[in-house]
Amino acid sequence: MTVADLTNLRKALRGKGKCVVVKNTLAERALSESEFKEVQQFLVGPSLLVLGQDDASQTIKTFIEFQRKLKTKLVLKGGVLAGDKNPLNAKSLEAIGELPPKEIILAQIAGYLVSTPTSIVQGINQIIGGIGELAVKVAEKQK
Repeated sequence: MTVADLTNLRKALRGKGKCVVVKNTLAERALSESEFKEVQQFLVGPSLLVLGQDDASQTIKTFIEFQRKLKTKLVLKGGVLAGDKNPLNAKSLEAIGELPPKEIILAQIAGYLVSTPTSIVQGINQIIGGIGELAVKVAEKQK
């Protein structure tokens, strides 16, 4: 990977994460006492650490898109998500990268939460409306 490629990757990740070129021994030492110690198993050969910030799916997606554009192939080895002790292989990370952004997922969940009560209210209104129409017809017949 050239310096220009690394600079372009850092620009692409701006606001989504950071990438760091680090010696494996230094990374192992730094990670050994953190919640991300499972990353140590991926530190074989030349390593580039990509650290996500808020939305892991966007960080992974940006890296994978950049990886596809490069002439020299970067190999996605694996990773760990914050709060999860289980390491993720490359296929798992690619699946996470295919997820929509966090804002869209939250909007979809909110839409589902709003649509269910709305459907219930509409159903109740139809029942009440039906009862009202029935009451009007009964009153007309009694006249």
